[in-house]
Amino acid sequence: MSKRLWNKYFLLGWLVAFLIPCLSEAAFPKAPQPTKASLISSITAISNQNEVQMGLVLETQSPWKIYAHSQNGHVGFPPKINWNHSNNIKDVEIYWPQPKEVESYGETISIYEGKIILPLKVTLKNPGQHLTMNMHLNYMSCSDMCVPVEQTVTFFVPNGPSSQTDDAKLIEAAYSTSTSDHTLNWSLFFMILGFALLGGFILNFMPCVLPVLSLKILSVLKSHNHSAARIRLRFMITVAGILSFFIAFAVSINIAKTFGVTMGWGFQFQNPIFLTILFIALVVFGLGTWGTINIPIPSQVSRWLPTNETHPYLSDYVKGILAAVLATPCTAPFLGTAVGFALGRSPLELLVIFFTIGLGLAIPYILVAMSPKMVHLLPKPGPWMEKLKKILAVGLFGTALWIGSLLGQHVYEKHISIESASSLPWTNFDSEKIPSLVRDGKTVLVTISATWCLTCKFNENFVFNSEEVSAALKNPDIVLMKGDWSKKDERIKKFLMLYQRGGIPFTVIFSPQRPEGVILPELLSTDILLESLTQAQSV
Repeated sequence: MSKRLWNKYFLLGWLVAFLIPCLSEAAFPKAPQPTKASLISSITAISNQNEVQMGLVLETQSPWKIYAHSQNGHVGFPPKINWNHSNNIKDVEIYWPQPKEVESYGETISIYEGKIILPLKVTLKNPGQHLTMNMHLNYMSCSDMCVPVEQTVTFFVPNGPSSQTDDAKLIEAAYSTSTSDHTLNWSLFFMILGFALLGGFILNFMPCVLPVLSLKILSVLKSHNHSAARIRLRFMITVAGILSFFIAFAVSINIAKTFGVTMGWGFQFQNPIFLTILFIALVVFGLGTWGTINIPIPSQVSRWLPTNETHPYLSDYVKGILAAVLATPCTAPFLGTAVGFALGRSPLELLVIFFTIGLGLAIPYILVAMSPKMVHLLPKPGPWMEKLKKILAVGLFGTALWIGSLLGQHVYEKHISIESASSLPWTNFDSEKIPSLVRDGKTVLVTISATWCLTCKFNENFVFNSEEVSAALKNPDIVLMKGDWSKKDERIKKFLMLYQRGGIPFTVIFSPQRPEGVILPELLSTDILLESLTQAQSV
């Protein structure tokens, strides 16, 4: 081949390589977004105002719709709106338009369709200065299938002489049919508080909390000869320890939210430093409970141990904190709903809900404090207590061993294949594949779990791996997805927040009949899972 001919082919190759992407864009344009989002303002510029009226415009193309914010607790997944990365904005009060309510499979669903405007009352940090609104949206858009949508919209309002825009009347009209997100639905809020109290109480029966309950039982037996007043005081101090942790937990979440960081239930078990401290604490507590192993521990450290009776009140307080800490890798029934609701509410509401969870966890201690005579119903101390101490110490060592295994996965970056843990054909979680699988007629079961989640382990071992459930899930028309949240994963966090869940386990079933998904309870049973599967596949 001549050099001249080679140059022609070389030039032709470059032209083809350059033109194909351009031609593909023209020949195969991207599918249009089902929903468009934009921001509007009522003023052209900021002069001396400390508040600016703005609007978030959401426009859906028929037959698409999005779930609406509902004050009645109806099912659905309303838009999650985050404005933390904006400039010169102190607060944003969102007004939600009156939604359209439709019946779907026996449930009331609140939806938005067409063009709607969410009025925004924006409070400035520095009045009279320009603002930049960066609003991040997460929501579900549905027609015959549901697609998770993530969008960011930006709007800049300069400072200077101010006048009204053409959009001012649209925003003003939208106010008349909208309700502020700062307006609290008390009936719904009290229902959530009931869920929080009940969920917190159920945590007492989870294996996570049993090691600390064993320590408290031991201290109760030693308190057999104490006065009723002292027994009452010691148990109330333990209650104070539990509530202190949940207050600190809520404050930490609120602080993180101000920096645009989302925290959830049990998130601290993703941190190797936290796991190391907890592992050491459990080992030391176990050795102290065993009693026959003497380790030289500095007095500054020993006074904080829950087994130390030199400082009984401090010991009782630490027991309360430890009980609360070990409760967080478990998610009880009703608890996931309460936590998910709390994470989307105001700082004060979140604090009240988390305080109520702590109150539920503290109910057994409160009952004893209210009736100290209950302690005298227990057997009197004797030689048998030494055997009991050994049994309780083994429980603490077992918990420490479990924490150590979690820590080892962080240290050695251990990865456990999801296929090896079960005979079921699990695939890795990928939320982007769900809509296309549903469109192809598949039923998709998604479960989010973690190695530190004991409720997840119960579901896996006693429900998913049961013969009846395994046989049903091996249907070729069912796709199984499992997400591992043992370590931080932004994809999983966004998926959980989309469904207003702050903790795991989380299980949801998608199908052509139920593209929005059927959410299952945290604690599963064979009957619950099979009934939910039938519900998702019913026309």
